[in-house]
Amino acid sequence: MAETFLFNIADRVLAKIGNLSVDEVRLAFNVKTDLKKLEDTMFSIKAVLLDAEPQQHQNEKLRLCMWKLRDIFYDAENVIDDFKCEALRKQDAINHPDINNLKVRVLGSCCLPLSFSLKMSHKIKDINGRLGELATEWKSFDLRQCSDNRHVFRRETISFVDSSDVIGRDEDKENIISMLMKPSEARNVPVIPIVGIGGLGKTTLAQLVYNDDRVTSLFPLKIWICVSEEFDLSRLVRLIIQSVNKGERCDDSTLDALQARLRSLLTEKKFLLVLDDVWNENKAKWVELINLLRSTDGFSPSKIIVTTRSLYVASIMSSIPPYILKGLPLEATHLKEIRAGFWTSLQYLELRCCMELECLREGMQYLKSLWTLVVSSCVKLVSLPRSLKFLAKLEDLIIVMCHLINLKMEPEEEEDKDLQLSLKTLSLFGLDALRDLPRLLLQGSSSTLQQLRIVFCPKLSVLPAWLPNLTSLQKLEIVNCRNLSALPEGIDRLTNLRELTIQRCPELIKRYRENGGEDWHKIAHIQKVIIKDED
Repeated sequence: MAETFLFNIADRVLAKIGNLSVDEVRLAFNVKTDLKKLEDTMFSIKAVLLDAEPQQHQNEKLRLCMWKLRDIFYDAENVIDDFKCEALRKQDAINHPDINNLKVRVLGSCCLPLSFSLKMSHKIKDINGRLGELATEWKSFDLRQCSDNRHVFRRETISFVDSSDVIGRDEDKENIISMLMKPSEARNVPVIPIVGIGGLGKTTLAQLVYNDDRVTSLFPLKIWICVSEEFDLSRLVRLIIQSVNKGERCDDSTLDALQARLRSLLTEKKFLLVLDDVWNENKAKWVELINLLRSTDGFSPSKIIVTTRSLYVASIMSSIPPYILKGLPLEATHLKEIRAGFWTSLQYLELRCCMELECLREGMQYLKSLWTLVVSSCVKLVSLPRSLKFLAKLEDLIIVMCHLINLKMEPEEEEDKDLQLSLKTLSLFGLDALRDLPRLLLQGSSSTLQQLRIVFCPKLSVLPAWLPNLTSLQKLEIVNCRNLSALPEGIDRLTNLRELTIQRCPELIKRYRENGGEDWHKIAHIQKVIIKDED
């Protein structure tokens, strides 16, 4: 898979920056320059991420650099989300003013707090600074920048799919077929874009539609083209001609000759053309192709389906709203029914806003290649499955805003004692019910875990006594855990711990501050210690 989860995060952050309204940016008007700098830097990094993906498997230094970038990108996303939250809060204050505080609220809507602007400015400058620190190292890898062709690998897809292997896409298939059956209203061949992130199933959905008997009856001529690489008009026309001619090689050299041949083959033909995995953002190239396909005799009965990861690509290729492909419904994602073999190649899994999800059924052991698991805003989720212990390649576990979850996961069986796991980072954000850390996973990763982040977990009152066994831990961050009163005994045994951050944790701050803290000596060996009350 050419597109990495890091590319997905960068794409998401850039989209959020681009979608900030004038009012939202005005909330912190003095950080516009820093925001623009962040946007430009992320664009340049994103452009070479696809080249970095295959190289990181042979270059440990590059892989570590990408891991650091992931951390920075998540922090950048949190900052942009802060803009949105503040804008919503201000809008709510304007639209629903409390009568007793009307004067204060209305005044606040035009005189925005300086503290917010200063805080945002500090955070964005910090992110830009961290990106700057990585710049020299990043440039040393001599990564190739991709423009229109952001795919590094040549990817081929075929039109066939065994529908019995596909779960949870029946409704999507019916929706696309319904769109295909609608009559055309212009000479242009109507284009139906299917848009979604990598690995979501866009190609599979297009295959299901392509092979449906109703579609076959509706379109006597069907053409499947995997675009993937650079959107080269001559190449695409040759592939279309070869498909229509049942694979016969097309040797016409000039575009005029190709155009004439294509027109002769498609005249008075009703066809369905699928362009799978399109990346081209140059509208002129698309216009050239569509002109070749345009009907010469009135309304066109033909249709085109385009699959792409980019909403911008969809917008230049079609005048109709894109079909946004969403994640599979809950009932289709029970791994047992599919912190065998069907998903064995999956490397990145994100469960976001699954509002009715209460538990992940056992069956995670099938995800043998999973590197990153993100669970975000699943407000009814109460636990993670013990089968995570079988994910020997899992490096990053991130759990965000799951208000009911607790992570108590103790070793129970004999085999649990000698687990060899590979977790490098565990990040916990906004877990209201958290009281325990997952001992099973962390002790199994005692020689690999490098970073532990615990942010806004108000019920966490004790860190486990076994925490000092995590001998590879390099960075420990504890923020807004107000009931946490002490670090575990033996914290001085973490000789690889290079950075400790304690923030907005009053008891910890009092106990471990450099001047006057009774236990400062226990952490004095750490190279970088950040202890403060606020951001």
